[in-house]
Amino acid sequence: MRTTSLLRAALLLQGAGIARAGVTLLLEEPFGAFWSMNPAHSAIYLSRACAASPTRLRSCVAGEPGVVISRYHRIPPYDWVAMPVIPYFYAVEHEDRIPATVTRDGAARLQDAYRRAHLEEIAPDQNGRPPSGDWRQLLGESYARTIYGFTIQTTAQQDEELIRMLDSRPNRNRFNIVFRNCADFVREILDFYYAPFSAASFLISGS
Repeated sequence: MRTTSLLRAALLLQGAGIARAGVTLLLEEPFGAFWSMNPAHSAIYLSRACAASPTRLRSCVAGEPGVVISRYHRIPPYDWVAMPVIPYFYAVEHEDRIPATVTRDGAARLQDAYRRAHLEEIAPDQNGRPPSGDWRQLLGESYARTIYGFTIQTTAQQDEELIRMLDSRPNRNRFNIVFRNCADFVREILDFYYAPFSAASFLISGS
């Protein structure tokens, strides 16, 4: 059973300064093929942006907790994918469905159930079975990774401008392990808000 990461993710969602705070850098324990060469997976949590679809953003309405976006190696043909924050951490749609504890097999079932309901567009069945690829990194991350969050304040206007910027440019796969990995995507987002802050504090590498 896995419980410790559930606590960490709950603190990340509800802890000091993060709720409705703006933009949060998520540094996540790596796994998979790149774990031996990269210290972390990187993603961005936006508290005022929500997912119109896995590949487009919109402004949140009252009560919506935001979205996590990142660049992934094997989720073609997209450069980035957006996931509502509750499914991203827990692989369920609503907070009241979050399990108190979960096994590895239980987490896999939750991930696949959510995929079948909401992510067939980017992770369709393969001969009636879950597909290969990195789609599992979109769901239930608190079950598999230790996660740390670092938040900066943003304005609603800045967030609206970021949404327009990301939605206006082609969302086509650009992943490169050295030059265009997940950390480079995060750096671009932080540079959009405050380049000196990101350059000084978040020069990291990841997958």
